[in-house]
Amino acid sequence: MKRTRLQTGTVLLGCLIMVAQAGAGTRSFVPGDTYVECISYRQLGAGDDFPGMWEYVYDVVGSTAADGQNHAWTRDVYLRGFDGTQIVNQYYSEWAEYTGLTQRWDDHTTEGLSWWMGYQLRTEYPSYWDEVSPGVHEWVLPDPADPNAAWGMINQWHTGDEYAHELSFWNQPGLVDEDGVTWQNASGVTNFQYLAGLLLTFRIVHPYSPGDVQWETWTNYTTGDPDLVSGTTIGPVVEIVSVSLDIKPGSDANSVNLKSMGLLPVVVYGSDELDLTEIDLDTLLLNGVGPRLMPDGSWHVSFEDVDGDLLLDLLVHFEMQALGIEPGMTELALTGVLMDGAELQGADAIRIVPDFNGDLMVNATDLAIMKHSYGTAGVGFEFGDANADGLVDATDLAILKASFGFEAPTGAVPEPATLLVMGCGAIGLFRRRRRP
Repeated sequence: MKRTRLQTGTVLLGCLIMVAQAGAGTRSFVPGDTYVECISYRQLGAGDDFPGMWEYVYDVVGSTAADGQNHAWTRDVYLRGFDGTQIVNQYYSEWAEYTGLTQRWDDHTTEGLSWWMGYQLRTEYPSYWDEVSPGVHEWVLPDPADPNAAWGMINQWHTGDEYAHELSFWNQPGLVDEDGVTWQNASGVTNFQYLAGLLLTFRIVHPYSPGDVQWETWTNYTTGDPDLVSGTTIGPVVEIVSVSLDIKPGSDANSVNLKSMGLLPVVVYGSDELDLTEIDLDTLLLNGVGPRLMPDGSWHVSFEDVDGDLLLDLLVHFEMQALGIEPGMTELALTGVLMDGAELQGADAIRIVPDFNGDLMVNATDLAIMKHSYGTAGVGFEFGDANADGLVDATDLAILKASFGFEAPTGAVPEPATLLVMGCGAIGLFRRRRRP
């Protein structure tokens, strides 16, 4: 397939002493080492800074051994196994002359405005911990007049008092190297002391969804010589591929009758960038439900050129009564997985027709049902609440008016749009592959 995927890279958080440490051994974490933990991850939505992207928040923590001490210099800390070049919350610092992460908090951000600005790193930190009134400390955003204030962000995960206070600062995080590998680095602690406690929090925004990534830190705890300590945490691993989806092709309204016993056709359109034959058909789900399963164990799907662009499209049929569509729903989402592990996502709008009595028609009987309940709150769909907002009102009447005269086919047969698509070519029934 022609879709291009970037290579995985490395994010480094530590001093630039990589060459000197080459060849050191690697071992698993033990108490007394410094480690990295993903403390929060979510897909951003409307109102967030990067809707649709994934947010990952990490802590770097110096743990303590049985003697109550930390035994690892706070130096290089890495995240490996994901494409760091896709990180979107990065900026170019003219002062430091590098491109790096913008949203991170450490001891340097916890000593108030004067220290924060004294290092001339105000363009690198999203907020600072300051006394806003006698005895009251809060995270404070940069001055809106600052040209980099757009990157300002309140630390939602920790107070300033939670950070260890011997670290000078973490600098140049999120750099992208010439070979596409990304890394972050930090200054060492004062006199290279050993620190226990919370050392750094940083935020990565990325288009890929969660999977396992590897973290690594340097330590000289075991032998006195540097060892590379490793573990796993959550990070942006799985690529998301958006597809063009068409529910009931040939029908702009995408009308859906909740009582229909027929099939719902859905087309996934192919493109020059995406070969739909790379989809693992066993993973296809519409509203969490798989395609219609034929008596011989095959999925009711076919590959054909539905829109006449000389590219193969995927036509999938779902049983209406299996989809679990409920009153008030306005769209259905399709998910799946490609053979290379990338996730497939697409959605299309639907309009649920107000067939309140379930006779597969929208007519005067449905109008009479609505009239009887008009102005009533707390009644269900079957009593005239077409949009399931808890009230039968003018909005429901408008919905009924838009669908008045609708008639759904009876029996377990395709809806009219299915018949239209079937004329484009013979439907192939592709036998599903059983997983081992």
